[in-house]
Amino acid sequence: MMFDEKKQKTARTLSKRATSFLWYQMFIDVLKKLPQMDQAKIDMLKTCEDYYCFNKQQLSKIEQFRTSYTINEVIRWFTLDSFVYRLL
Repeated sequence: MMFDEKKQKTARTLSKRATSFLWYQMFIDVLKKLPQMDQAKIDMLKTCEDYYCFNKQQLSKIEQFRTSYTINEVIRWFTLDSFVYRLL
């Protein structure tokens, strides 16, 4: 047999992982380059507050986001276990 099927599966898996990694990197780059729009942020936070109205922990994180978020922290907010991460 010319091609070993087990090795081919490994190559496909690696390829999927590499693709996912590259997509994630490009996604983060796009997020960093998006202009900050105050009204969009206000609308998003209001929607999140309505959704999490009975979840004190998430409401606290929403308030923390409202008062401390900067464009330099976009990766941190999208990787924390919080309402921002759950939006994705």
